Amino acid sequence: MRNKAIFRNSILLSVLALVLPLALCVYRAVQRGKLDAVATLNGVTDEMARRSAETREQIASALEDLQSNPGGAPCSAGNLERMRLVAAVKDYLGGLGYVKGDTMLCSSLTGGGVPVPLGLPSEVRPSGFRSWDQKALPGIPRQKFNLIGEPGQENVAITVPELIVDVPLAVKGMSLVQMTADGRLKRARGPYSETWLTRTLAGQESFVDSGKLVVARFEKSSGLVMFAAMSVNEVHRFAWQAFWRYLPVALAVAALLLVMIWTVARELLSLRFQIKAALRDREFFLQYQPVMDLSAGRCVGAEALIRWKRRDGSMVSPLVFIPVAEQHGLIEQVTAQVMEMVATDAAQLIRDHPEMHIAINFSPDDLHSKEIEDRLQRLIHDVGASNNIVIEATERGLLFPEKVTETLVSVRAKGFRVGIDDFGTGNSSLSYLGTYDLDFLKIDKMFVDALGKNEPTSQVAFHIIGLAHSLGLKIVAEGVETKEQRDILREAGVQYAQGWIFAKPMLMHDLAAFTRLQNA
Repeated sequence: MRNKAIFRNSILLSVLALVLPLALCVYRAVQRGKLDAVATLNGVTDEMARRSAETREQIASALEDLQSNPGGAPCSAGNLERMRLVAAVKDYLGGLGYVKGDTMLCSSLTGGGVPVPLGLPSEVRPSGFRSWDQKALPGIPRQKFNLIGEPGQENVAITVPELIVDVPLAVKGMSLVQMTADGRLKRARGPYSETWLTRTLAGQESFVDSGKLVVARFEKSSGLVMFAAMSVNEVHRFAWQAFWRYLPVALAVAALLLVMIWTVARELLSLRFQIKAALRDREFFLQYQPVMDLSAGRCVGAEALIRWKRRDGSMVSPLVFIPVAEQHGLIEQVTAQVMEMVATDAAQLIRDHPEMHIAINFSPDDLHSKEIEDRLQRLIHDVGASNNIVIEATERGLLFPEKVTETLVSVRAKGFRVGIDDFGTGNSSLSYLGTYDLDFLKIDKMFVDALGKNEPTSQVAFHIIGLAHSLGLKIVAEGVETKEQRDILREAGVQYAQGWIFAKPMLMHDLAAFTRLQNA
């Protein structure tokens, strides 16, 4: 169940790891697209404002130049030529003229022929500034002009409105508009709406209106409002451009998240992590394999065997999880929990049967651990005695006397007994028998299975038995399953044995009942 939940959650997180970066990519692209579109439109309004300001400067400069240095009478040939020369060096001026009242009497564009009625000015300011917007001039078809007169002057500047909005466009179909704050159209390029001005004066610098993104720039100094607008479809194009820029980053983030998710999932699904969780959740428990006195037929002890039952009820073999725990440095925690469980389980059994012993398997890491002394001391305190506990060490754990001797001396000094587990299956079996002070030697099941059979290993058990006798060690044979094996071992002088012929591993309350029955 736990593995299924981890796998299911990993799949869900993987989907999110793909969807969220892409969704964020789309969101950021939409935002970026709008920002880029607004920046483009702002660039256009900036250019319009620049041209408008430069036009005003050129108007003031031209009129001042003409006023201070006329070429004769206002509409004389010399003055008209003067007008042409002054206007020629001004990029945003179409020409210069002379206005009397509401009539333009002459200009550099129309000459000094027929006067041109202008009508009332489009704008008149208290300072004397006046302007006529969108006026046609004779001889120049399909073109409108704006005429601007400065205070105290009868000369006027003639401008071409389109020059202000004739801005190079980065996007096709843009609308460029210049209006006065009171709603008079000054210049326009493309369709527009009068509502733009209302929304701008209400404080909106950018907005969407009738399928167009509009930006506005209001210049209080000149009283002019510049608008630039583009189709929302063009905004989408900006968004798509941003999306393709952001997509590699989004995919890289998604890939990184997927790697992290499945790295964690693999860790969570790994046996190493599951062992950690089992230790935390107390999923381990003990069964006890009875150790029998072959001569008396009595139960004299038991070996504590760790078992792992997951919460879903499935069992994990010690042959699977013990090597993993040793490989990843978890075996000390496993042994510590075994010692705690033995203390809890065996205290009453030992009080009822003081001759009984409980054997605990110690790994090489346990024997090398700095915490072994404290753990053994707690075990003595909880059980009430130390001589009832046998520490079983594998041959691999005894390979380095310089690391282990001090620990074993301390263990025996506290009253614990020490045995070698699975003797004959490791390395240097004979070399360390004389190095350590031991109590028990356990014959591995592999050699017990060969007893009574014509196999190469059938005599190994007898050699081990003889060696143990010569060293004064008590012998425990494990894995005894037949009466023939039991009888051979007893005749060979083996004192103790354990195996299914006597009993299978059992829980502590069953061991207590078994001991009462066998030892009655």
